Parts: sequence; structure tokens; C-alpha cells
Amino acid sequence: MKTSMATLAPIWTSHRMVQDYTERIYLPQAAIAASFAADRSAKARGLAAFLAAMRAAWPAVRVRSVLASIGEAPGELVVEAAVELGAIDRGAVVVQLWVDHGDGGRAHPRPMRASRAMGGVHRYVATLRVEPGEREPVVAARVLPRHPDLLEPLDTGLVAWSG
Repeated sequence: MKTSMATLAPIWTSHRMVQDYTERIYLPQAAIAASFAADRSAKARGLAAFLAAMRAAWPAVRVRSVLASIGEAPGELVVEAAVELGAIDRGAVVVQLWVDHGDGGRAHPRPMRASRAMGGVHRYVATLRVEPGEREPVVAARVLPRHPDLLEPLDTGLVAWSG
């Protein structure tokens, strides 16, 4: 116990904690705040206009279907999501695939790539690897707004999940 205290105490101090918070959180956030305030808050106004337009158009966003099929390579699973965006440009959203392997681990998002659009329905695709003997994962898709100045899309409350 004495050895642990002698080795760890100098590392785990309140001084180090304050330094970490300052360097990793406070200073970067201050820089972001300054960038939003610069140029008579042009960046902030641009983001606010983007979010207002997204909130008005978001009710038309929906994931119509998520289909998985066997890929060309062994163990490959191709997942395609059909997404309606209404009046929203496909560049203003990100579509993510959530994958749950059923092994007790956390499900996590993976980006889906835009494939094609037909009749107002946009297709997004992702490829997964399923190891031999592993059960097929449970998948879901979600749509979030995307903007270069939007730090956390989930904070907007604008999310569309597959059924």
C-alpha cells in the first residue's frame, strides 16, 4: 500500500486534474465560443438558420427499411437502409448503422455511405463482417443532422430511427 501511494499520489493530484480539465475541456471550449462570436456571430447565426430549417423539414425524415443480405465475400453482410429526406439535402444528414452482436457488448454506430436515390428514397449502405459461427447481428439505422459547426447532433433532438 505504501508503494502504491508513493507511486500514484504524485500522478493523481488535484493539480493534475485541474490542468487536464483546463487543457482538454476549458481551453478548447473557449476557442469554440470565440469562433462562434467572431465576425458578429456569423457562424452562430449560420448554424441557427440551419437548425431552424432542419426543424421545419425534419417531420418528413424517416427510415423506411433496413435490409441485410449476404455479400459477395465469405462472412460479408451488406446492410442497406432506405431513407426519405423530404426537402432536406442528403449532404445535410448523416446516416448511421447501429450494430448489436448480442454478445453483451455495447451496440455502436458505424457510418453508412450514400449509394443512390430513386423517387425521393435515398439508399445508404454499410458492409459488416460476420465471423463463422457468430450469429447475425441485430441492426438499426438512424438519421442525424450534419453541419460543420454542429458539435453534437444528438443535442438537437432531431433523430429518425428505423422501426
